This record gives sequence, C-alpha cells and structure tokens, in this order.
Amino acid sequence: ETMHRVLATLLLLALAIPSPSSGQSTGSPTFELRLSSSSLAVPQGGSGAVTLSLTPRSRFTGTVSLRLVNPPAGVGFSPRSVGTGSHTLTFTTAPNTPPGQHTLTLRASSGAVAKEARLTLTVRSFSPSLNPNALTLAQGESQTATLAITSQGGFTGTVSLRLVDPPAGVRLSPGSLSVGTGLATQQLTIT
Repeated sequence: ETMHRVLATLLLLALAIPSPSSGQSTGSPTFELRLSSSSLAVPQGGSGAVTLSLTPRSRFTGTVSLRLVNPPAGVGFSPRSVGTGSHTLTFTTAPNTPPGQHTLTLRASSGAVAKEARLTLTVRSFSPSLNPNALTLAQGESQTATLAITSQGGFTGTVSLRLVDPPAGVRLSPGSLSVGTGLATQQLTIT
C-alpha cells in the first residue's frame, strides 16, 4: 500500500509539471517586424507616415534600434528606436530627394537579432521649362512664353506661379496651373 501511494504521488507530480511541448516558448528571444503598408507616396520636401508593429516572440523584451540601409539622398525617418507594440513611423524627404520610386530597406536590430522590412517610397514632384527663356519688352508692351511642366513620380495638383523680385510694374498671368500626370502646358503673359 505504501508503494502504491508513492507511485500515485510521483504520477501526480509528473502530470503537474508542464512539458516543453505544452505551448511555452523555448527558443531564443526574438521579434517580428511589420509595416502597415508596403508603399508610401510623399511630395518632394514633404513627409508621410506608416504604422510599424513590433511583436515579441520567445519572451523578447527591450528596445529595438532602427535604421535605413543605403537610403536615397535626403530621406530620413523617426523614431530611431522603439519597444514592442505599434508605433507611427514618419518618413521625410528633402528638396533634393530624387523624384520617382525608391525601395527602402528598414533594418531593426537588438543585440544579435536583426529583422528587415521593405517599403516602396514614391517621391512626387514636377519639372518646369520655359520657351523662350528670354524676352525683351518695350515699356507698356506684353509678350507670351510657353510654360511646360512635367509631372514626376505621379505628381498631380495645382502649381502656383509668380515672378521672383521682378522690376517695378512687371506682372505675370495666370498665377497658377493645374497639373495632371504627364505634361501640362500654359501660355504665360508678361506685361
């Protein structure tokens, strides 16, 4: 009878101890990295945001450092470090950031653990040109020139037009131009 009690106690203890396969994590601490979108469009010199989700695995804790791998000129982002959970990641571009599509590689690292996510960044802008690019006007006279604006990176919108530091009495019309994707042209009158 004593032997049976000992065996029964050992059996109960064995049942009470969870096995490694009972759902508990046994791997090295790590994390999963995910962006809410695979693409982002921003104006040249502007900014845009996506949501970054950092999910802990195998009891991972702590903060993760973020950086871009070989980003285009003028492209930055913040914040540079995050903990687990969801965070707003803001990307900025500069006036000299090349228009068009750029594949960004975001690398997240903590100790020996590193993960990467990719984001297609589209920088939208436009390129103007004038024909002719020089005019000679007599006092009180008006002449015209053709303005051509080429959309870059899918830019659409209204472009404001103005003369920078013109001589007294010199005016330009119209003062704006609507641009779709592709090429837009407008006759400008200078008086």
